[in-house]
Amino acid sequence: LVHGLPSTAYDWAALPDKLAHLGYRAIAYDRVGYGYSSRSADTPDRYTLESNARDLRALLDALGIDRAALVGWSYGGGVAQTFSLQNPQRVSHLVLLGSVGPAQPVPDGEPLAQLLASPLAVPLLTWVGSIPPLSRLVTHEEMVKAFAKPEAIPPGWEEHTRAMLSLPGTLRAFVREAQHAGYLQLRSQDLKVPTLILQGSDDQLVPPLVAGDLHQRIAGSRLVTIPAGHHMLPVTHADLLAAQLADFLGQGQ
Repeated sequence: LVHGLPSTAYDWAALPDKLAHLGYRAIAYDRVGYGYSSRSADTPDRYTLESNARDLRALLDALGIDRAALVGWSYGGGVAQTFSLQNPQRVSHLVLLGSVGPAQPVPDGEPLAQLLASPLAVPLLTWVGSIPPLSRLVTHEEMVKAFAKPEAIPPGWEEHTRAMLSLPGTLRAFVREAQHAGYLQLRSQDLKVPTLILQGSDDQLVPPLVAGDLHQRIAGSRLVTIPAGHHMLPVTHADLLAAQLADFLGQGQ
């Protein structure tokens, strides 16, 4: 399970346990720069889709896993696509959940997007995080977008998010990945592994048009749209996702 940005393995919530209950070995990990993973030097070849794909390959090697089904969420979908393009023999199935792709719109005029593009993004975000009322306001606004409506945000989730963002080095990883995104360069049309695309109909962070474009590009892919679904489906729709994954992974077994 490959999480997005900024995010951690904990954001998968109950989904790993649901998959384990269905008999799967479910592995969620903190990508470099997030949660309790290591932090890397801030060099041009780090905090990119390619560096994350290298990290994922090293993780599978360390765990002795020759072949796996990958579930990439949001930015993690870009990582999973990059890994699958480079190592198709190591991917049995690919699941793209609210995943970025070549059609990902460029944010136009959004304050956070403008801030992330600034050369002063890291110190400015650190300053925002140091002022509790401002930090709470910014986090709440972003969580409303992520969950599509305020009432869908689980109790304590905003506090959890602020706590994870406050860990050393996390804001730097967030900024660098946003600045080095390069979604337009994803060669999604070259993917040759069985692919399931799961998309919330009301996703405000990765809109449905991105999933539609991925479906058109990836030959033989399956597109499932979750009605009234938002960007945070693992948090609120774990049972539904587990059932969809089990159905897809069971094909041809």
